[in-house]
Amino acid sequence: MEQLRLPQIYCPFPASISRFVDEVNAHNIYWVQQFDLAPSPPLFAAYRKARFPWFVSRIYHTASYLELCIACDFCTWLFLVDDILEKTADDQAGHAQAVTEMLHVLQHNKVPLFSEYVNLAAALKDIWERLQAICPPAWQRRFIGNMKTLFDATAWEARNRSLGQLPSIAEYISMRPFTSAMYPCIDLIEMVEQTWLPDEVLQQDLVQKLVLICIEAVCWVNDLVSFEKEQRENEPHNMVLLLREEHHLSPFDAIREVTEVCNESIRHFMFLEKKLLSSAKGGQAYLQHYIMGLRSWIRGNLDWCIFDTERYGLKLARQEEGGLVFSKLFLEE
Repeated sequence: MEQLRLPQIYCPFPASISRFVDEVNAHNIYWVQQFDLAPSPPLFAAYRKARFPWFVSRIYHTASYLELCIACDFCTWLFLVDDILEKTADDQAGHAQAVTEMLHVLQHNKVPLFSEYVNLAAALKDIWERLQAICPPAWQRRFIGNMKTLFDATAWEARNRSLGQLPSIAEYISMRPFTSAMYPCIDLIEMVEQTWLPDEVLQQDLVQKLVLICIEAVCWVNDLVSFEKEQRENEPHNMVLLLREEHHLSPFDAIREVTEVCNESIRHFMFLEKKLLSSAKGGQAYLQHYIMGLRSWIRGNLDWCIFDTERYGLKLARQEEGGLVFSKLFLEE
């Protein structure tokens, strides 16, 4: 069996998981079936193996059951939409149509009736109605803006796939935070805590830098664990693959480079959070909740990738001094 060796990722933040994980899992299975989001046995099996409820239960581990169910359904929806959009490489018009219909749901609370994406749209409408019931208007406007930015970024990815071209590393780094869907997911930190930061606080330079560093740390972990899967699927948007091509590195050297960048991102995050909290004048308690939510994103995503999910076709075989060894599963598509 093939093995993937992943060097040690530095992450000193404590691991946690919600006590509601089993209940949220039961809810999410029902929700996916309700909207027919995994309509064939292979798709439903892949959904179950991904273990999305464990993903959100690690990241939003302080959330109540109600908020955690909303976060779980939204993140599940994002993962499923990502899979669908990746398969529209030769159909930019189809990609644009899907994006237009999803934004229409958020902007007008209406589901297009005659569409191949009607189930996804209906599921998003269900999530959006629950978010609108508990989130203030300013938050809702920001969330819609972040969703639009996400969809614009996926259009950039679609063009690259359609043309069969690799982005440069510099271009990829600039676009990766937006293609990751992390900005709307970070919006959920306020939702699950039911604490709302004013725009003037969120727009502070230090806060924006801290959010970006958190996103980059999460993205580099995802690129590390997904690069073999994406290599098999000819998916060009992965830092390991781009480093290997642009700098002519071996897979191991590319993995090591990305791991070092990831570790440096987490150290930079820790430096910035101390600087931010020491300089904060007002709303420090709310900022602390927000920063803890960002920490949970870094640690929770890492633990889900290593211990929970089979989405990337990897299974942890053993931990060695200096890193992790994964065995390949070769999951059916």
